Amino acid sequence: MTILAQYGNMRDASIVEGMLRANGIRCRVIGNALDSIFPAPGAGTGPVDLYVDSSQLQEAQKLLDEHGE
Repeated sequence: MTILAQYGNMRDASIVEGMLRANGIRCRVIGNALDSIFPAPGAGTGPVDLYVDSSQLQEAQKLLDEHGE
């Protein structure tokens, strides 16, 4: 798995994750543990990473580019 993008919160990363999955891209969101404990907007203390399968990296990047991410 390779990092495709970083987001400031779990919500934004999860929206993009859903779009990628809907297009057949294998991906995973990994965030700071505090995002799970304190899910309030802006409560997280670090970036949320969106990983994609390395073999689908170019396809995932193309989808992000097409959707203005």
